[in-house]
Amino acid sequence: MGPTRSMTEELGEAHQTDGPFLAWPAPRDLRFGLLLCLAFFLFFETTYIATNYLTGLHRLRVHVHSDAELGIPFVPSMAVVYISLNLMLALSPFVLRTWREISPLCVVMILETLICALFFLLLPVELGFAPQTEPGVWGRFCGWVSAVSLKYNNMPSLHVGFAFTAAMAFGERCGALGRRLFLLWAVLIAASTVLIHEHHLADVVAGIVLAGAMQTVYRWSAAGQRLDALRLELMCLSEFRHFVLRHRRYLFTLIVIYQYSLGRWRRTRIIRAGYCLVQHIDDVLDGDRQIGRDPETYVRELLRQISDDDYDQASFVSSLARYVVATLRSHSNGCGADTDLLCLFDRLLFDYRRRKDQLLLTSEELREHHRRTFLHALNLTLIACGVELQAADAADLISALAWCSVMRDLEEDVSKGLMNIPAAVLEQGAKQGAGAMEYDYGQLVRAPAVRNWIRAEYLRGMVAIERCASRIETLESREGARIFAMFLGAIRLYGRKYARENREILAADTMPALQEVRGDGPC
Repeated sequence: MGPTRSMTEELGEAHQTDGPFLAWPAPRDLRFGLLLCLAFFLFFETTYIATNYLTGLHRLRVHVHSDAELGIPFVPSMAVVYISLNLMLALSPFVLRTWREISPLCVVMILETLICALFFLLLPVELGFAPQTEPGVWGRFCGWVSAVSLKYNNMPSLHVGFAFTAAMAFGERCGALGRRLFLLWAVLIAASTVLIHEHHLADVVAGIVLAGAMQTVYRWSAAGQRLDALRLELMCLSEFRHFVLRHRRYLFTLIVIYQYSLGRWRRTRIIRAGYCLVQHIDDVLDGDRQIGRDPETYVRELLRQISDDDYDQASFVSSLARYVVATLRSHSNGCGADTDLLCLFDRLLFDYRRRKDQLLLTSEELREHHRRTFLHALNLTLIACGVELQAADAADLISALAWCSVMRDLEEDVSKGLMNIPAAVLEQGAKQGAGAMEYDYGQLVRAPAVRNWIRAEYLRGMVAIERCASRIETLESREGARIFAMFLGAIRLYGRKYARENREILAADTMPALQEVRGDGPC
């Protein structure tokens, strides 16, 4: 067997310079490029407008021009050259046609925007040119330029910085003549900023210096390993967008995960990626994510790729799985982390088959299924966090997680045909008028047998919470205790919410038993 290529090498080279200078990107790359450009535009406009507004709130102003500069002629026709920067930047997705090529440019331009924003706030340069009015077409061009340039965002000139940055990035895709032409275009844009009296020479020089300094950052960010990390973070953000749009509760999950990541961003990347991978598969199998193909086939193909260590480079979920599996293996020294992942996916596939076949389970079978599901999930979390504990050390937390998950999604699962209510309870409920197989949640909970089961499960969940709290106090691992406490805090919050929203179902006779366990008042 030959030498194994690294992940970076197999995912592609940082720069692909083959092919024509201008071309239509592949559909997937075009979507990514346009979305990235749109995201940058929104970031730039927000930052640019905010800094100008904040500068306008105080009276500190700086002048960087000489008296000689005030004699520079006003050439309104150069407004066309000034505006041509928009055309230059619009070429980006068609010159830098892959995510690996366009991402470094966006990273550099974001950093340039932030640096300039700091200068705009701390060094608010005021133009020394007298206002100019010009009739006709050129006057309208100049008026539009003045309106979008705003008043105080002058030094360094972002207009010049962007022009030279884009010209140098595009220059790497063409020959010597092309590089000279792009450099000439950037020089003309820089000259236009002075000739239409939008900037002084010091602003232009500062913009060129900034663009030159950013070339080091451009090459640094274009390194394959860093691009892979950036792509992974963007994939995670895209997945969280899907989750949050589906249900607002995922916003809380997003906040918790990203808050936990602060100060240890690189080390916790596996947590963000792992959560997104598992939740993506769960959504696909639950029918919450449409993929245009059979969900079970889709997941089994991914499982095959993981087992064979043979991934599809063009698939984002396959790339996500590759990173997750490789990182989990390194964290666990190859001791079965991927087995936990495969077993968890197998549990999710079992839920898919239960829903598809309307399969009913006994109380013992349901509890064992949920125990195994959250055993693997918690094991993966602990491995990802680098905690030397196992899920077996937190049996009560697993029970609490299972109760929370089942009850939180019970109504939605019933509507989909996934029954997490024991078969015996459903049979008894059917005799009490809840119906046979055409289950309706509202009709089900009116059956005394189902209501009694919900009360018993609620009490069991609360008991598991309290036992878990006692267990956490005895853990020697501070990080393990912290992670368990985070889970427990979220479950407790949901427990209180569940009690408020289900007062009619949770009969009064449930509360004395609960108070005895908790030692306090009702939730």
